[in-house]
Amino acid sequence: MGLQPRGADTCGGRCFGHSGGCGLRRFSFEFGDFNGFVVENNLYKDWPVATDAVAYRVNQLAEIATNNPNASTVVLGKYVPNSAASYQEVAKAQGSTYFELPGQSWDNAVQQLGNDRMWDINKKFLDGQMSQGKSFVFTGDPTASTAGYFTKMEYQHLQNNGYILIPEGGAYRAIRK
Repeated sequence: MGLQPRGADTCGGRCFGHSGGCGLRRFSFEFGDFNGFVVENNLYKDWPVATDAVAYRVNQLAEIATNNPNASTVVLGKYVPNSAASYQEVAKAQGSTYFELPGQSWDNAVQQLGNDRMWDINKKFLDGQMSQGKSFVFTGDPTASTAGYFTKMEYQHLQNNGYILIPEGGAYRAIRK
């Protein structure tokens, strides 16, 4: 699976409203369930200078990656391949909101997007959930040395936004001070 080219053409002014003749190429890719998803200059890897295009894609992917958006609790934690202990499996079992790009494992998505771009999308997801007043539960201690790279960054982002960590059984709840 993964990012597979489906065709290309010059923009002709159709991409993000620029005038055409700019030399940009428009690529259509099949990425999991994103059949026909349009990516300009392979935005997943290259991210053009046009910050509005980047912001648009970050917002779009954060929205696409938001699963069970109407739940009041967000489950965060480490991705564990093929395990019921993985954060997204815990969230599914609890009916909670979680971050997962359709048709992609976490590792595959990071490989496609890179750590920095994945964090931009993940942070946008967190910001959206915070703005809705949701509570956050980590499947493990996000401050432990065994916590994953992104789990630690998620906790740090919540902490920077006024959240504190409270142990709760085997989970850790992040609540606003």
